[in-house]
Amino acid sequence: MRRPLIASDGNLWRNAFGIVATAIIVPVAFVVKIVTMPFERPVQRTASEVARYIREFIEGTGGDWDWDDFQSIPIANAALNSIRERASRVMEPVDEEGMTTLRRLLAEAEALAENEPHTGVGG
Repeated sequence: MRRPLIASDGNLWRNAFGIVATAIIVPVAFVVKIVTMPFERPVQRTASEVARYIREFIEGTGGDWDWDDFQSIPIANAALNSIRERASRVMEPVDEEGMTTLRRLLAEAEALAENEPHTGVGG
């Protein structure tokens, strides 16, 4: 049976423990994430995947966190990472100038995707 860290039954010791545990765990997890970020490896993405992220953002069909993931995670391929970085500089909410920039980056990613070897898997 799952028990919450802070119980509604008024158990003082259990609630005190829950508050102390939360006050310790959350900041420690945050610090660990900040410290390890520079050592994270860039993700391997194809040009087709980059194009899909941008297309879905433009069309509003992506998942809730897809655009954030795309913007936040460096890509191993320098050309694709350059596209990601330039797309990340487009401010939200996106105005017409930003949309033009994203369409131009989409075309750039699609051009790179045309030269990718096709594996027959997804994308």
